[in-house]
Amino acid sequence: MAEAISHGDFDTVRVQVTSEDEIGLLAQSFNLMAEGLRDRQRERDIFGRAVSPEVREQLLKGQLALGGETRTCAVLFSDIRGFSSISEQMTPQEVVTFLNEYLTAMTNAIRPWGGYINNFIGDAILVIFGAPVDYPDKEWRAVAAALTMRQCLKELNQHRAARGEVIIESGIGISTGEVVAGQVGSLERLMYTTIGDAVNVAARLETMTKDYLGHPILIEANTARALQDRDDILIKSLGSMQVKGRIEPVDVYTIIDWKNPAPIKTAIEPDEGETL
Repeated sequence: MAEAISHGDFDTVRVQVTSEDEIGLLAQSFNLMAEGLRDRQRERDIFGRAVSPEVREQLLKGQLALGGETRTCAVLFSDIRGFSSISEQMTPQEVVTFLNEYLTAMTNAIRPWGGYINNFIGDAILVIFGAPVDYPDKEWRAVAAALTMRQCLKELNQHRAARGEVIIESGIGISTGEVVAGQVGSLERLMYTTIGDAVNVAARLETMTKDYLGHPILIEANTARALQDRDDILIKSLGSMQVKGRIEPVDVYTIIDWKNPAPIKTAIEPDEGETL
């Protein structure tokens, strides 16, 4: 029974109590321990769904600084085109089903590249590459995730078309820069999030994709510079643009596609010391 517990079997392992002596008391204590471990594992799993596995592990290890720390991150912001028009034709339950299917597909595209899904804002997705886990190639991971999202959306739309449902269009903006990443909120309610200009620029770039039909993925200069030595992604400059909310113009680039067939990415490749 102890060996089964060591392999993570908390649900079915129970010792039969056949006496009231010391061995019987030991058996009862063993069963209570198994139930406690099962409950803790269940709470851990639920916690991981609420805050993401990366943040869960960092919190449990006490490695997240309250108040935040400065990090250089690649920020990805994605949004559905015309979501309000689509949703007004649905019941609330249908909207939830629609969003769950879409967000599940996008999550499956993002997770293998190590992106931390910071937030679902209705139909919008905010993803951070570089916090809470840092990657030296964070910009490439963000762009690779964006291209994978486009491929997953194409496949999802094929299923939707076969069901006679409306096709989904989306835009993606990616920006790299310094952000403050950490716990924000109150003593009663904390949330791990990122704050900084890179987040705002990513959101603005996503909005700009509406004006550049055929260019659903836009990035800025910092991200483009980090990719300049790569030979697997096609990038095109769209010039300097004025972005709403910023005084200085932003050099905008579009990600066209992979140069070669898309790489297969089925699992996050852990950095040294990282636990999956």
